[in-house]
Amino acid sequence: MGVPAWGSRAKTDLSKGGSTSGTESREDVGGPKSSAPVLQDRQANSVHPPPARHLLIEFLDRHVGPGPWQAELVAKSSNYVYRCDGPAGSVAIRTPRVGMERPPAFWRQMREVFGLGFPPSPSQFRAVSSNVRGAGLMSPELLVSGHLDGRPVFVTTWLSGQPWGPDKFPGDTATHRDLGSFLARMHQRAYEGFGVIDGQLRPTSSYFDVAVESARATLEAHWSGSDSVLLLDVISRCDPERISSSCSLVMPDIAANQFLFGPAGITGVVDLDSYVVGPIEMELTIAEWCLVNPDAFAEGYESVRPLPSFEPFRLFHRATMLVNEPDLTGDIERLLQEKVYFD
Repeated sequence: MGVPAWGSRAKTDLSKGGSTSGTESREDVGGPKSSAPVLQDRQANSVHPPPARHLLIEFLDRHVGPGPWQAELVAKSSNYVYRCDGPAGSVAIRTPRVGMERPPAFWRQMREVFGLGFPPSPSQFRAVSSNVRGAGLMSPELLVSGHLDGRPVFVTTWLSGQPWGPDKFPGDTATHRDLGSFLARMHQRAYEGFGVIDGQLRPTSSYFDVAVESARATLEAHWSGSDSVLLLDVISRCDPERISSSCSLVMPDIAANQFLFGPAGITGVVDLDSYVVGPIEMELTIAEWCLVNPDAFAEGYESVRPLPSFEPFRLFHRATMLVNEPDLTGDIERLLQEKVYFD
């Protein structure tokens, strides 16, 4: 068994058709799959049907340019993602598959703790994309936003690259150095609190209490037995002063399936939906679960800034993410303790 597939917040039921390159959010194709448990499908609470294809074509004709257009569904995740080829090239269309009327546990946590909605607002998407590019990786640029069949729709640039399966990153040194240096550059910009990138931030000092309250509510609603007791005990025993030293723009569900790859390492970030301003310790903790070459990751990170010891905060951030996965009953103690590299 490997690491938890954090990409499963809505990425375990994907289209397998089409090319494996030039993919914008083709999360579950391209690389070898880990032996990790596939976590609870967080989209199961409320799912929208796919939009009619002729509506996609009409939207593109009106807002991007006249066709002919060819639309191919390439991902069925939190969003329906289409590659659309037209006279001037390719773009991506994404429109929500997950409904927030009865939000899955992960998205409820993101809303309760950070105030993040799904999908993000156009201004949030643009701000995140700009920050990712500023840190040295490609990311989709928003071209047009609007509504299609009553749902938000984003048209973005199409990114070329090799997608990878959920959780574990490719094991090569270049990829892990790129990941470490990218996260370190993102962590260089500190914010005075946590929340969403274009919203009001709450004081970093209150993060522990807010995260614990959300986790406790999820445990009471969806868990029972010894694993629930274990998670709550782990969360409650952590030192509030050591789990959120600094907040930056972070991806709470960071995993290999959020990125694109090339022969020389990581080329881009394709999934921007869950980015929040939050503790760098949270992102580092989840990233550690997904590493194959931790020494190269550390080398990349420390080329920009010091890598902290994870021991003071690791269990808190692992436990507060695992509360979203009640189907993992029986695996919790192992998942809390394995893949420990940076102490």
